[in-house]
Amino acid sequence: MKPITYTILDNLKTFPKIPNYKLSEKTTEFLNILFTRFIEGSASYHEAIINKAVHVNIKKKTDNFIPIEIRESIDTNKKTCTHYSFIINNRNISVSMYHFDKTTILLSNKYIRRIYIWLYTALHFSPVKCSQTLQINIFFTNKIKNLPSANSPVKQNHANTAFTTSCQTNTEINIFREEEWFKVLIHETFHCLGLDFSEMDKTRSNELILKLFSVKSDVRLFETYCETWAEIINVMFISFFSTRNNNIKKMLQKTEEMLYFERLFSLIQCCKVLRHFDLTYEDLHMKSKNNEKYKEETQVLSYYVLKPIYMFYNNEFIEWCLLNNGKTLNFKKTEDNIEKYVDFIKDKYRKPEILDAIKAIQKVPIKKPLLNTLRMTVFELE
Repeated sequence: MKPITYTILDNLKTFPKIPNYKLSEKTTEFLNILFTRFIEGSASYHEAIINKAVHVNIKKKTDNFIPIEIRESIDTNKKTCTHYSFIINNRNISVSMYHFDKTTILLSNKYIRRIYIWLYTALHFSPVKCSQTLQINIFFTNKIKNLPSANSPVKQNHANTAFTTSCQTNTEINIFREEEWFKVLIHETFHCLGLDFSEMDKTRSNELILKLFSVKSDVRLFETYCETWAEIINVMFISFFSTRNNNIKKMLQKTEEMLYFERLFSLIQCCKVLRHFDLTYEDLHMKSKNNEKYKEETQVLSYYVLKPIYMFYNNEFIEWCLLNNGKTLNFKKTEDNIEKYVDFIKDKYRKPEILDAIKAIQKVPIKKPLLNTLRMTVFELE
């Protein structure tokens, strides 16, 4: 695990405890299916033909979608590229990792195994039409996600780590920070493998959410689906790689334990981002002039307010997915299903247990190193 994980865990001790929900039988049954795919993927990796090439001191101009400060850093610094290519389920996958020091170069073979296992798993649920060819570019920059100065809008360079497209025949993922890169990769693959509902019209879901939360926001509710699953699957991978003999029962136990801390951290990040705008969670439910202080230039509402609700109730989130999507990671793409997904928020966002947890957290002063970070997760593999 990365040192930041232990630092955050140590700091979480200063916050009040939240309800510790157990994973239900239905949830563990589906997570068992995913862990079985991880095990199969690991075996497949050792049999796969994976081509590797290393290019030193390369020059590569980056995409304009990358924030300019990070783009300039990538373009001007010397970098080494480790390039891998392989085939999974008749999909052609290429992965280019751009390194700025030896640390990530030495870890690149570990990284590619992790990537392979995840894609092996995800492609079991992905529509065939999506990502027949997939190019993944990972720039391991040391730029971390931090809040801007007080009352300033949260922009892409503060909160975003990557970009891709929705389901297309040929897709590309660009990740431009080392921070949380694997969790981010999981999130982005939900987009380009067609597992989310980003292709659908978002007008209705935006309207429904903004009736509940009285702020100006380009909601993009599909981001909450990708992010909640990415955070759950991220801790599943950590459980998988830290458990011997493919003991799924032990993996499930570790996953449940880690999800408690991810749920708590999500609420802390929610309170902190709102505090940045001199707002509270309660303010968002009231039509108040105070809410004009809320300024976003990226999907802050989805990532830092709505996602924590799905994450707080992560067992019920997974059960909702099983009931409405089936035993798959692929969201059922109908207007009715999206409305049901909004109903999940409507049913939960003012429940006493989450309101009490948020009120208790709001009373605790947030100190360094948690003070400014906008990272989404506690746990991160080395």
